[in-house]
Amino acid sequence: MSAEENFAYVQRPIPCDTCENEAPGTYYCTDCRKTICEECEKFHKKLTINHNVILRTQLADTDVNPISCAEHDKQASFHCEGCDTPVCGTCITGKHQGHKMVDLHEVIEEKRKVILSKMNSIQENSLPNHFRQREEMRIEKEEREKDIKMLAGKMEAENKYLHEILDRIHHERMKKLDNYKESCSIIFDSHEDEIEKGISFCGRRVSEYEDALRKNSFAEVKKLAERNEPLPQVRDKPNLPRSPSFIPADVTEIVGDFVKLQAFPPSVVVKHFESITPTIISKFKSPLQGYPRISITKKGNAWLAGHNERKLAMVDMKGRVLDRRIIENRPFALAVMENGDVVINPRSGDSSSVTRLLLDGTEIPIFDSASSGCYGISVTADQKILISTCDGRVLRIDGVGANVKQIYKGSTQTSSIHAVEGADGNIFISDWAIPAVVIVNNDGKVLSTITQSEEGETVQEPSCLVLDNMGNICCSDRAKDCIYIIDKSRKMRKLVGKSLGIKRPRFLAVDCKNYLWVTQRDGSIFVLRYL
Repeated sequence: MSAEENFAYVQRPIPCDTCENEAPGTYYCTDCRKTICEECEKFHKKLTINHNVILRTQLADTDVNPISCAEHDKQASFHCEGCDTPVCGTCITGKHQGHKMVDLHEVIEEKRKVILSKMNSIQENSLPNHFRQREEMRIEKEEREKDIKMLAGKMEAENKYLHEILDRIHHERMKKLDNYKESCSIIFDSHEDEIEKGISFCGRRVSEYEDALRKNSFAEVKKLAERNEPLPQVRDKPNLPRSPSFIPADVTEIVGDFVKLQAFPPSVVVKHFESITPTIISKFKSPLQGYPRISITKKGNAWLAGHNERKLAMVDMKGRVLDRRIIENRPFALAVMENGDVVINPRSGDSSSVTRLLLDGTEIPIFDSASSGCYGISVTADQKILISTCDGRVLRIDGVGANVKQIYKGSTQTSSIHAVEGADGNIFISDWAIPAVVIVNNDGKVLSTITQSEEGETVQEPSCLVLDNMGNICCSDRAKDCIYIIDKSRKMRKLVGKSLGIKRPRFLAVDCKNYLWVTQRDGSIFVLRYL
């Protein structure tokens, strides 16, 4: 090996041969013929006191492995071509006399070149490829673990929801059965009472007749014979209410929907949305006036608020009204909490206080936005509340209005129309001032700004945002008459538009079946299946 090549070799970084940390090898043990890092060198000196440990940079000036003759205790200087072995000067005049000899250093130099070539190939090709594959495998493993964790959470949520629905159905049916039992008991008790009265009456008359016949009194016999009184009539069979039906149609429907939603491999669940073909499941008019605001309950029904009314209405997927409430202020937006309470952003001019409508109908103010008014409102996974104020801020508060934290401050009053928490814990904000969907972390650091879809369509008025059950974010754009969807990789594509009759969409909600509810300016509400 030439001096230049030897110098290049000792300068090249090589990992430690004795530890698993791949620390750079700074030292070399000429006895063990191993490269050692600084940490291992301390232990090596203690364990092998007599070993010669030098810096790798000294290898160029050190004969680290002198070759000895196999026959004599001398350093070999030649290579016997016929015997393919190193030999010393004594061998040349002895056992190997007459054999073809070459300089040993030339042979070693050629062998070293081959080894150096192999080593370079490993260090420049094989090792980097293995390191790259290891990193790719680590990333892939983390992604799979995230997907599995997400799926487990969704499946647990579905399982909990199914049990709640089945428990509710069981409770309602048992209640019907109890009512039926009570009705039957009342009817039977009434009939039994009348029958007992008839038996008692007949018994008394028989006793009177027997006494009169036994006494043989003309007056008594004449009196009883001439008595004209109606006898109690035997009651007809009671007219009982119809027995309640217990055909499990509702259960079958629920299980069927569950199978449609979950009965496919995880690879399908976590796929992107290239093959989305939205279809309309239901369409109906809001029972309230104007632009409907909307939020979904845990049971899959929707609370609606009108555009200019102090009213709320709960509807099912077919638009049937299940409940109504009168509230103090006209709501701009509303969101349902996990326990069923409804948090309400009032319209500017009515009040600056966010209120919480309890299940018993009590409405309590929980947060004052300092007279700026509010736009959107949403509830996070840990039941915190995100408020988009009319001065461009996004605030996070707890369920009673305390622990206020500002997440975002835009440049204008329309900088934060709506905000929602994503599946990764980051906050998605619809900002009209840019216009864009802005993604920030919980400390307000901007992570990404999405201004156009993958198809190249520019966002114009991003409005309501909602997180679906698969971790995607749906976004309405009322100026473009469309709804976009943002997947977990933050790619945004157009989901649906005028082709399905969508016009001026604003407020969105996703139910437990992953159906998307869309409200429009004309008061109509679409329910879409899109995944």
